[in-house]
Amino acid sequence: YAKDFSIVFVHGLFGGSCSTWTASSPQQGPSVLWPKQLLPIDLACTPCRILTYGYDSTIWKPTTNAGSGSIWLHAANLTQSLASERRSCPGRPLIFVAHSLGGLIVKDMLLTAKDSPNVDYNQLTEDTASVLFLGTPHRGSKSADFGSVIAGVLRVVSPTNVNSRLIDQLRPSNGELGRIERSFPGFLERRKQHSSPVHVACFMEMNTMRGFRNYVVDERSSTIDGYMRIPIDADHSAMAKFESRENQSYRNFLIHDAIFDDDTEALRRILGSGCFNLNDTVVAPGVGPAICFAAHFGSVNTFKMLAEHRDVNIDIEDPEHHQRPLFRAVKSESGDGRHLAIVRYLLDSGKVSIDAQDLYKKTALFVAAEKGIVRGVEMLLEKGADCTLKANPGMGQPDLPYAAAYEEQSKYRPGSKMYDRYTKILALLEPYAARCSARHCVTGGVDMNSVYTNRTDEIPFLEKMSKEVRRLYTYMLREKETLLWAAISYYISIYA
Repeated sequence: YAKDFSIVFVHGLFGGSCSTWTASSPQQGPSVLWPKQLLPIDLACTPCRILTYGYDSTIWKPTTNAGSGSIWLHAANLTQSLASERRSCPGRPLIFVAHSLGGLIVKDMLLTAKDSPNVDYNQLTEDTASVLFLGTPHRGSKSADFGSVIAGVLRVVSPTNVNSRLIDQLRPSNGELGRIERSFPGFLERRKQHSSPVHVACFMEMNTMRGFRNYVVDERSSTIDGYMRIPIDADHSAMAKFESRENQSYRNFLIHDAIFDDDTEALRRILGSGCFNLNDTVVAPGVGPAICFAAHFGSVNTFKMLAEHRDVNIDIEDPEHHQRPLFRAVKSESGDGRHLAIVRYLLDSGKVSIDAQDLYKKTALFVAAEKGIVRGVEMLLEKGADCTLKANPGMGQPDLPYAAAYEEQSKYRPGSKMYDRYTKILALLEPYAARCSARHCVTGGVDMNSVYTNRTDEIPFLEKMSKEVRRLYTYMLREKETLLWAAISYYISIYA
């Protein structure tokens, strides 16, 4: 960030403002409170404040009455405390790191603060730049059912010492939990549309806790659809505890934020540690190594820093989808020029496979045509991208860039912005298709005179075409769009 920011840590059920974030092991020496002892080292050149928030998260106290707090009440208290704390530094970006129940409290705080008549509360939602959820049960936890049983037993023994309300609110069927789950995506979407988007990442536990058969929070519940999901090789409790800067989960945590924030200073410190394998480490499942991650987010500065590092392969593919940085940058193009700057950098490097295909045999050119990225199509064609490579084998979907653009164009109203984009892309692809067409038509013996009839039943090879090509051909005949005939003849020559 260009200006100072604040990081706020919010613990979960049975946790504390320090204990949740403290790693302790007799074999590894003294305990480590990583927000205090590790994070300041890695953020040494970045002005920020690190805060931890504590609240009563216990459900049973043996000698005193248990609290009666709920998610809503704790969220209200967090709002009040933060607003008071920030009166001396309004406008400073906020980053929340929330574990388990703490994530639900942060979500509810943002939902209620945005509608508050208090302008200081409203400002909290506007200042929120990022929320990192660690094992947050967005859809509840099956372990809460077991917890409710235990709370019931304790209530019989000591009725005033038990607060089962918090556990009850973590049950998948709880109405309060459902309200938060339904409302939060809308909040994120409004921020994306009307101001700067909130960066959201969901960290998932990969190990079960001792005594538990299943995860405390499973993968489905710990993630939000459409947002980054990152595994941590630890159980529900240990996932919030890092004992050293060499901890791989801690490294992933840091590099994820450094790339998203496009913070070259933070990334330089991580690279300088020498304990991060840049090519082999998957920063985020489904996205891949750090260079793919930077291309995905359009983080131009950190991408270039990684690309110029001697140990980084700029043409590496992610192990899950086989998508390379060039493909990622094109696929994720957001309209602000950042991703296209990365595309230009990669194409000018001469070190990338421009026609590399992903798991579904799609190329960067195919996805640029499919997504309506005019400048992306132009740049790829200028560098000689092959527009004849087929994608989606056996899937009944468009298999060539031209077909993909045509299919997508049909979803929009003529004259609309997206319709016109696809018109430009079709025009760009037409000359390249025409050159291939001439070769195929001559060698394939296609009678070019037959194409000028308006009766499709007189064209014997039409029935051999795929459904999409037949639809394209008959549409063009009906509309007499002879300008695009070169591209049509290309399809005919292939399918004849």
